[in-house]
Amino acid sequence: MNPDDNTETAYDLLKRLRVRKLKSMLKENSDEEFAAEIALGLIGKGNTIPSTTVELADRVRDIVRPLIMKQNNWNDKQGLGKNQMKKMKSQSYSTIARVMQAIRIEVNGEFEVLDKLLEDVPKALSPGGRAVFLTFHSGEDRRVKKSFKSGFKSGIYSSWSRDVVRPTSKERRDNPRSSCCKLRWAVRSDKPIDDNTAVDLVKTIDPSLNDQVDWNDRVGMQAKWINEEKGWKVDVEWKLGPFGAGLFACQDIPNGTVLRVGKNGVNLVGFQSIKDIESFCGGEAEDREVYNAKLTYVKDYMWGFSASNTDGRGYDIDTPDNQKKERFFGMWCPGNGLNHNTNPNTVYRASANGGTDDGINLVAISDIKAGDELFDDYRRHGSAPDWLLQFAKKYNVTLNFAECNDFVEEE
Repeated sequence: MNPDDNTETAYDLLKRLRVRKLKSMLKENSDEEFAAEIALGLIGKGNTIPSTTVELADRVRDIVRPLIMKQNNWNDKQGLGKNQMKKMKSQSYSTIARVMQAIRIEVNGEFEVLDKLLEDVPKALSPGGRAVFLTFHSGEDRRVKKSFKSGFKSGIYSSWSRDVVRPTSKERRDNPRSSCCKLRWAVRSDKPIDDNTAVDLVKTIDPSLNDQVDWNDRVGMQAKWINEEKGWKVDVEWKLGPFGAGLFACQDIPNGTVLRVGKNGVNLVGFQSIKDIESFCGGEAEDREVYNAKLTYVKDYMWGFSASNTDGRGYDIDTPDNQKKERFFGMWCPGNGLNHNTNPNTVYRASANGGTDDGINLVAISDIKAGDELFDDYRRHGSAPDWLLQFAKKYNVTLNFAECNDFVEEE
């Protein structure tokens, strides 16, 4: 399924995925109704992972046969009639095709390519220019619709096709392959892409993601929004690197460049107590597995920031206590996910318009080349306050703060 011999194969993908993630992938990439059963049957405990497409098709067919029987209220003991056999073959074939499609999309990173194109389209259009997309399955259409809708809300597009355009009955007869095709369009406004491009992610991150993505899938989480929506001002991409999932520059970035603009309540969420974190994670009403995944997400991506008592590289400057401003604790939505390095190439700096009350920006502190990974330095986040240390003890986690390393996890 992947024409490049040097990258991950479908077999490699199935080997590394968890059941929950494969289920989510089958739903997102192909709207598969039997996603849970297929994921469990393919890679669940005790199952041998198919190593060829023939084995994969046979396994899926065996998994869905009893499900299709039950769905149609057929009795296997009585045998299937001619019409039932025909329907069984058709439904099985359609399911196998959807599974193959979902895996192919993931292996080839097709949605990532589409997301990148949707991100770049406004930059390429002149005011009044039109973007028109033809999509051939719902996963593509959802992305195009979301991008055009959010672009319209933020003023990047002056109008867009709220209703999808479909082929006429005559066109479907003349060209059967057009039957599943959907057309959407948007018109570029004269508004420049500026600091206000980011959409209100803080308010939408929970309901928009709970049923669509594994919170432990950090790369998949990022793919839910285009870079402009997340406040990025430069071209970057998430991918797996030598230190796990990381963030990489797709262009040369000069020293001093603002990489990402953070706005409080938009793509930044602040925490001042354990209750704030628990509320973000969903509280008692949240599914326990998702709740725990969110806690881990906060643990990994939360940071502290001193608004005015730091040097150019973000480290604390000795300042009398009565002159120190209260530090900001919180995280980006979704998180930046920068890996740690003792020679970082980025730093957090308070907004020039209102300080941390307005937001916090990510800034390059050295020249960055296309292909370089962006790095943070956890040491400059400083020490954690008492309430944060209590949070760490309550949930048995280690935070990414230098002076939190004294915390010893308990059984």
